[in-house]
Amino acid sequence: MKWLALDIGNSKVAAGLVERTTVIDEIAVLDPDAGVESQMAAIFDPVIEAIGRHDAVGVVVSSVVPHVLELFEHLWWGRRPERELHSLVVTHEAALPYVLDVDRPETVGADRLCNVAAAVALGFHDAILVDLGTANTFDLLRDGWFVGGLIGPGAERSHRALVEAGVQLPDVAFAHPRSLVGRDTARAMQAGSFHQAVGAVAHVIRRLRVDRPDRPTLLAGGLAETIGPELPFEVLYVPHMTLIGAARIAEENHGGHRS
Repeated sequence: MKWLALDIGNSKVAAGLVERTTVIDEIAVLDPDAGVESQMAAIFDPVIEAIGRHDAVGVVVSSVVPHVLELFEHLWWGRRPERELHSLVVTHEAALPYVLDVDRPETVGADRLCNVAAAVALGFHDAILVDLGTANTFDLLRDGWFVGGLIGPGAERSHRALVEAGVQLPDVAFAHPRSLVGRDTARAMQAGSFHQAVGAVAHVIRRLRVDRPDRPTLLAGGLAETIGPELPFEVLYVPHMTLIGAARIAEENHGGHRS
């Protein structure tokens, strides 16, 4: 069973055709620097084409940007395929493949709900889900229960705040430094931002492993491949974690609303 999954984030829209735990057709955004509204408009026609090409049973959307979700729904209802398809927008009210045990479930972002679902889809019932993007999110799945997590600023955003705060600081991009110690201000800033980011991520993961030191860690997000190799322990890189989780939630709700 194949689902077209969309992940609408704060800075990027991702889409892909998901079958079980594999993204078999990734739909790329040609201009990742464009705003998410422009990305959504650009990606819509390829999404419709992929649904037809792969005979998908439906579409599932994870969104943390309400007005871009509204744009997608407007496009969908105006130009959706003629055949009946299942459709689902992921919220805390959807049927989930785990127990959601948090104080205010309505405040949990759809991306986090999907990331936890991806762990279940991959066969984990106890895991840490780490997504390194505009924000860094750390979520804990403990014995089949999603018990909460942590949210902090992403590494690139923190680095940008440093650049903008210093009148005499150079406008240098966040990047993996060539050495630990920078021999000029620009390289010192890169080294400081990068290694502080690695240290912060490692610290949170260690704390979430206090009760179980071997707890698996699944890593995703735009900086996962940059920061992941520097972490002092093994992690499992899952590049399309949110899409895989969205499809798993869609499976859990299969048989519901059709469009």
